[in-house]
Amino acid sequence: MLSDLTHIPRIMRHEGWQNAAILLDTWFGRLATVAPRYSTPETATIRMDSWVLTFARAREVYERLIQDRIWSNPAARVEIARMLRRKGLLGSVPQPFGRLSDAVSLQDADYINQRAAGGYTDVDDMTAALGNFNLRVVVAGTVRPASAAGTAGQTGYQVEIAEVGIYVRDSFDFEGNQYLGCWSDDPDGFSPIMPPEPEFSFSPPMFSPVGNRDFREWRDRTGRGGDFLVFSDMKVSRASKTLTPLLSRSSTPSLQSCSWSATAFTRKPRSISSVRPGKAGADARRLPPSKIQGHR
Repeated sequence: MLSDLTHIPRIMRHEGWQNAAILLDTWFGRLATVAPRYSTPETATIRMDSWVLTFARAREVYERLIQDRIWSNPAARVEIARMLRRKGLLGSVPQPFGRLSDAVSLQDADYINQRAAGGYTDVDDMTAALGNFNLRVVVAGTVRPASAAGTAGQTGYQVEIAEVGIYVRDSFDFEGNQYLGCWSDDPDGFSPIMPPEPEFSFSPPMFSPVGNRDFREWRDRTGRGGDFLVFSDMKVSRASKTLTPLLSRSSTPSLQSCSWSATAFTRKPRSISSVRPGKAGADARRLPPSKIQGHR
C-alpha cells in the first residue's frame, strides 16, 4: 500500500521519470495554491532540445508546426495585429517587437498560436510530468508604416518577422476527476492498471489507487500543495525571408486588412534558457490551454 502521497516522487525516480519527480516535489513543497490563481511559474526543468523533442510524439507536433508555418496562418495574423496594437507599436516610425531572449513566462501573454502535444501512448517521463500540453509560438521582428497594396493610398503597416520562438506551456494542477494509477511504497511501486467499475474495490495487490481528489484532500489537510504553470526554455529559429503583412489602421484587426507574402524557414535553431492541432488555418490563439489535470 501507499502510506503517503509524498512517496510518489521517489517511485518516479526509480522508474526513470526524473522531470515528473521534480515537478511533483515542487508541488508538494509549495503553500496551498489552487489554479487558476497559480503560484510562481516553474521554468527550470523542462528543456526543448534535451528532453521535449526526444519524445517522438512531441517532435512530430513540432515538425508539423514548422512545416505548416503556423505563425503566418490567418489566425496568427490576427493575433499579431492585436499584439502590436495592444503594445502601442503602430505609430509613425519603425518599431521592433519581441525579445525572445526574455523570460518565457513574461512572453507568454504575447503568444500568437499554439498546437496541442503530448497525450498518452505509454507511461513515461513526459506522460507523468506533462500529460497533454501546448507548444506555443511567439515572434520577433519589426513593424513599420507602409502603403497598403490595393487600398487606394490608405496607410498601413508592414510587419517583418525575423525570429520564431517555440516553447512548452502547461498547467500543473489536480483539478477535476482523474485516475492517476496505483501506487505502493515499494521502489517499483507503480501500476497503470485502471480500477474497474466504482462498485468494485479492486486494485493490484498491495497497491493503492490514486486520483486527483487524493492530492486535493492532502492539500486541505496540510496547507501545502501549490498549483503552478510550467514553461520550458525557448527554441528560437530565424526566418530566412521577411514575412510582410500589411495591416490597415482600422481599430479592429481583421483578415481582410492583411495581405501576406510567402516565407521560407531555415532550420538553424538555438535554445535560450528561460529564467527559472488540426490544419494550419484552423489554429487559434484563443483555444483553451490543455491542462494537466493531475499527474499522468
